[in-house]
Amino acid sequence: MGVIKNPVVLWLMSVLEWCSYHSAHRLVALAPGMAEGIESRGIPKERIAMIPNGCDFDIFADATNPWRPEGVAEADFLAIFTGTHGVANGLGAVLDVAAELKSRGRDDIKLALVGDGKLKPELMDRAKREGLSNVVFHDPVDKQRLAGLMAGADVGLQILANVPAFYFGTSPNKFFDYISAGLPVINNYPGWLERLLEESGAGVAVPPDNAGAFADALIDLADHRDKLPAMSRAASELGQQRFDRDALGGTFVGWLEETFATNRSQPMKRVSDFLASVAALVLLAPILLVLAIMVRWKLGGPVLFTQERPGLDGRSFKMMKFRTMTDERDENGELLPDEKRLTPLGRFLRSTSLDELPELFNVLKGDMSLVGPRPLLMEYLPLYSERQARRHEVRPGITGWAQINGRNALSWEEKFELDVWYVENRTLWLDIKILFLTVLKVIKRDGISHGGEATMPRFTGSSGEERCDSDPGV
Repeated sequence: MGVIKNPVVLWLMSVLEWCSYHSAHRLVALAPGMAEGIESRGIPKERIAMIPNGCDFDIFADATNPWRPEGVAEADFLAIFTGTHGVANGLGAVLDVAAELKSRGRDDIKLALVGDGKLKPELMDRAKREGLSNVVFHDPVDKQRLAGLMAGADVGLQILANVPAFYFGTSPNKFFDYISAGLPVINNYPGWLERLLEESGAGVAVPPDNAGAFADALIDLADHRDKLPAMSRAASELGQQRFDRDALGGTFVGWLEETFATNRSQPMKRVSDFLASVAALVLLAPILLVLAIMVRWKLGGPVLFTQERPGLDGRSFKMMKFRTMTDERDENGELLPDEKRLTPLGRFLRSTSLDELPELFNVLKGDMSLVGPRPLLMEYLPLYSERQARRHEVRPGITGWAQINGRNALSWEEKFELDVWYVENRTLWLDIKILFLTVLKVIKRDGISHGGEATMPRFTGSSGEERCDSDPGV
């Protein structure tokens, strides 16, 4: 495994990763560090599940033929590594430990490396060059032979290159194979696997890049083999209680079914939203730049108006629009009414709906869709009736059924009824129709304001209206 250093390739990989994360309905991480890394990229925690690799007990249920690699005597203490001989696995550390054991005269402790990989020839050359006869190399084996090998070993070696970024973000199959077979584990790096071993008693954790401490742990177990049965039982219990593959598979299937059920009417809608938003942002980039310059010139900074809005299932996100109003306040420090803060440029942006263009970034991220009920204010959530709240069963949209059927000229009740109708009747063809009619509405500039007011009044429940001094975004 080589290290990628080309900045262009790294940038493209970062973009693809970001797009993949934000276009997915749900994400599954194999380890806590992966989940945290995904969340740090702006993905809500509730969209992430931590489902690690698991234990396949069927493979190791009937290990009737225990065996040891050639060169390992029955009386030797055998520690095995099974897996790819690559950079990430840091197998040079095993040879460092072998050299330490040799220097202490502990040739009775054998280290077996089973598998293949890019670095295997280099590792074999080093072992031969340094006379490390306590290191045994073996070709990959099938599942039946693997079970017998596990049964014939004393401990499993969980090794990783000394790269801090890997510590919490790895979920190695070999660790789960070891505990599936009831094999105690020696782990040489900090992180969640280290914590598992310490909590369960299924093995020993040693510091990274410390051959002496690693050798000490092996010598202690070799000299006190009476510790191994308890560790073996703890390893089996850890696998059965927390990492049974069938149970984890059921959790994964449950997530898939829930995700499909939530999006069953339009399984390809997120894909089409993503592709359309990418294309629109590329085509409209010059217009976005010009508008940003105009807003900066006429209104100052910031260019974008951002506000927390409820999205799918009422989860909050930051919606982006071009600013259309100033921040002018009265003598008490309160914002002036909308009509007094709305500038000529702002009126133009609203009447043409150009202020909505930055929401394409919300669509790209997966916060919004091109078509859906408009995202309103977070404070409205407790005011909805049970039926009105159904508007949050889908992602909010840049445009929607209410927008082409009256927009701000409608009452709140009429608008919500149209939103719910869309939720109950949405189809791909309906979305295409709404997008087409939206273009016509924008050209005609229909329904921009409500009853002669600059913006839509505040929603206060099923009855009563009150002025809204912040951008209601409707």
